[in-house]
Amino acid sequence: KLILMKINNILTISLCVALLSSCAIQKKIKTADQLYKDGSYYNAVDLYGEAYAKKENNTKLTYKLAETNKALKDYQQAEKWYAKTSELNNSKPEAKFFEGLMQKNQGKYDEAAVTLQAFSDSYNDKEGTGLKTRAKLELEGIALAKEMMEVKPEIEVSTITGGLNNNLQD
Repeated sequence: KLILMKINNILTISLCVALLSSCAIQKKIKTADQLYKDGSYYNAVDLYGEAYAKKENNTKLTYKLAETNKALKDYQQAEKWYAKTSELNNSKPEAKFFEGLMQKNQGKYDEAAVTLQAFSDSYNDKEGTGLKTRAKLELEGIALAKEMMEVKPEIEVSTITGGLNNNLQD
């Protein structure tokens, strides 16, 4: 009887700790959501990160981390979190589109073309989001950017000497 009581007490305490931990995580997420809504992206991304550390592989959190990093224009981190979202769950196909967009924003044109093409090939725009059309436009933009990078500029920039500027701030 004594052993059963001790086991019962341990289980009860463990359950209470788990519930309190879950409530703390939910509070962090709710606070982070409000910070994001208020435009305090740096603080929001920190809280989302803390919540993710406790609740790994949660696609809602990975997507929120991606969106917040995109708002911060931290395209490298946003790409990472969009990729993680796509990897964990196919219910957010737009994550693949935004992953490609983040790659494009970093100048990773070849990777972005592969990602956006994969998105375009697999995405069925039932909801009418326009993402499939936008992916095709982004692919055209990537092709144009790569083409323009190969062309030599027709202008030459040189410094004018002879008193136009001096060593001080003009």
